[in-house]
Amino acid sequence: MSIFLRLSLLYLALISCSMILILNIFYDDIKPSIRQASEETLVDSANLMAEFVAPYLVREGKGLEQFEKIFELFNQRQLDAKIWSHRKTKTNLDFYITDIEGQVLFHSRDKSQQGKDYSRWLDVSRTLAGKYGARTTRVDPENDLTGSMYVAAPIMFDNTLIGVITLIQPHQGVQQFIGPAQSKILLMGGGVLLTLVILGLILTSWFNRMLKRLTAYVNQIRGGKAVEQLKFSDPSFNKLADTLHKMRQELDGKAYIEQYVHTLTHELKTPLSAISASAQILEADLDSMKKQQFINNIETEVLRSKQLIERLLLLASIENQQHQVFKRLDLEALVEEEIKSFQALLANKNIRLVLRKSEEFDGFLNGDEFLLRMAIRNLLDNAIDFSFNDAVLEIFLQGSKSEIELRIVNQGKPIPEYALSRLFERFFSTPRPSTGRKSSGLGLCLVNEIAQLHGGRVSLRNTEMATPSNDAATAVEAELILARIHH
Repeated sequence: MSIFLRLSLLYLALISCSMILILNIFYDDIKPSIRQASEETLVDSANLMAEFVAPYLVREGKGLEQFEKIFELFNQRQLDAKIWSHRKTKTNLDFYITDIEGQVLFHSRDKSQQGKDYSRWLDVSRTLAGKYGARTTRVDPENDLTGSMYVAAPIMFDNTLIGVITLIQPHQGVQQFIGPAQSKILLMGGGVLLTLVILGLILTSWFNRMLKRLTAYVNQIRGGKAVEQLKFSDPSFNKLADTLHKMRQELDGKAYIEQYVHTLTHELKTPLSAISASAQILEADLDSMKKQQFINNIETEVLRSKQLIERLLLLASIENQQHQVFKRLDLEALVEEEIKSFQALLANKNIRLVLRKSEEFDGFLNGDEFLLRMAIRNLLDNAIDFSFNDAVLEIFLQGSKSEIELRIVNQGKPIPEYALSRLFERFFSTPRPSTGRKSSGLGLCLVNEIAQLHGGRVSLRNTEMATPSNDAATAVEAELILARIHH
């Protein structure tokens, strides 16, 4: 089970338990709260009724009979009272009156109770004793709805206790307010719980998505891929991403130096060995012609070593994006200027160069002049080196609103299949047709890095070229695509 699933389940469990506990407290608290409020009202009503009944109770003869008639008229009243969601259409006030001995003088619900002794009931006994008298009694001990609340008040006349009046409130009547309130609490609580669950799932999903991005970033770094620094909307994740990026830069820097030291050591072994061997031979007694030959060998290998170091340093600076002097440039003008520097090589191999561009071609782009010249120069140098003598070299310029395309097609032997996928690898090279020697293997690698720095790409592929006799000749096509604006 993943940590995210565990966290989600833990969150849901905590939220559910908390909400159930809170809902249970509110749910259970509604009933006593409403009944307490109802009891308070009954206390006031009982004391008011006691003052109202007192004059009738002290009269001799028909005092209570008159009160009974008044109560009958009260029960006959038709009501239309909407109390929140409950509509009340009739009165439901019940009560009984007892004398100072606890005997029933009047009972609104059951006349047969008149004359019975209620002195043992708490409402009556406590009131006669000068205390607050109230009780709750159930008809069915197992069913709370069969119960009623009894609240008593003393009947006083001239500061003398003459009886007790007890108001009766059935639980069934109060339940019509308790039930909807409890249902509303459950509904609202359920809605809140569902909202919290959804928010929790959204938060967990968002957190999971952020961590997946971080995990993918780390895995890409482990795989040696060049990835941009992560950006998050959350400051905390941004801080973590910044820390990872700095750590990656530090690790990359160490690995980068180790790699380049190893590469440089390996690549310099051959020219240094040649220089050392030539120097040892020069110590022997040689004629002037042979001495000059070995001196030339030393100079050649020194030059080769120098070029290798310079190209490695340039490649390192490009890979670390130290060259970013971008300005508005005309690629067509750069190509034409670089072509002029290759006129001697073209003439030496009798290669005819043809420059073509699309109608209304716009060669302007945002780029680094030094690096773009380096890329064009390397592509031209490579195309001329691998071209046949007396061949045609074609250069095509075309573009769209967002990109510029430079294509160089030279007549020559096709690239071997094994080499096609490795042409842009550092230090990979194939033998030159004219000399059979390999280059440093950094030229095309430089072009690739420059293209990426300018938001573009470079590719080489085998193709065919039409000759003046309309015959198809083997050719190699280099395609350099650059973004017009790249930040």
